[in-house]
Amino acid sequence: GGEEEQEQGGWGAAGGADGRTASRGGEGRTASRGGSVRSGDAERKMLIDEDGAMAEGREEARNMTGSVVGTEDLVASVWQFCNAGNVEEALELVQTDMRNISQPACADILLAFAEAGRSDCAQAALLHMQMLCVEVGAVLDTSTYNALMLAYARDSATAAEDGLDQSMGVLDLMDKAGVDKDITTFNRLMEACSSAACVVDPSEMGDKVLDLMHKEKVQPDVETFNTLLEACGKLGWSRDTGHGLEVGSKVVARMVEEEVQPTTDTFNILMYGCAWAAGAGDGWGGVER
Repeated sequence: GGEEEQEQGGWGAAGGADGRTASRGGEGRTASRGGSVRSGDAERKMLIDEDGAMAEGREEARNMTGSVVGTEDLVASVWQFCNAGNVEEALELVQTDMRNISQPACADILLAFAEAGRSDCAQAALLHMQMLCVEVGAVLDTSTYNALMLAYARDSATAAEDGLDQSMGVLDLMDKAGVDKDITTFNRLMEACSSAACVVDPSEMGDKVLDLMHKEKVQPDVETFNTLLEACGKLGWSRDTGHGLEVGSKVVARMVEEEVQPTTDTFNILMYGCAWAAGAGDGWGGVER
């Protein structure tokens, strides 16, 4: 304890480092999301000044030779930076210190940018990962692209039509990479459509997503339709606003057509819509229906 661990050799294509002399869980370096990073017995903490700028950043994630010790440490540091609001620092760390491709780590890093609502940084990080893939002959997996889709869904910029176009563009990226789409891909795309409900017709976009799912032979689930229902109500549930309750009835009809079983959440969304419409003067006719 007390001595800095040493690292020898280079980075492998599958993740981790060659020649590490300290084991995780002992006196070596350990890291956890949102926590601190330890090296020997010395605890290193990130220090943020009053303006939110990083006083100690990149050095905290490096060892004596100037390289990140391991993939898990890099992921933990990215989450720390993003949680502290230093998203650009996190991106710079990825671009300079990520030298291997570990599929869980790639998705985990993009999820950090998604939680921060920064699709631009997630896209830049993905580009860096793609370049690493070219160097080692690897391919990013579906979960990594799904994390990018989530970043667009959570970014306030997606509330514009061009932002939604970028979300749809993730599907093109997956096609070019030869990566399969799954239910999570389209559920997050539906979430992005919901975010843009103020600038696009949520019902029309929802139908488009459902048609794409059929084309890809991906079966929608109840989460797909619940998200679409919420999107339909964002402009209002009454006849004088967004006709959300009327459109919602069509969504439920399509659920029946797709043989998707509604849940309590489905009916809670609709009942809220009924109350909203009744308060706007439409009456309570929708409740019985």
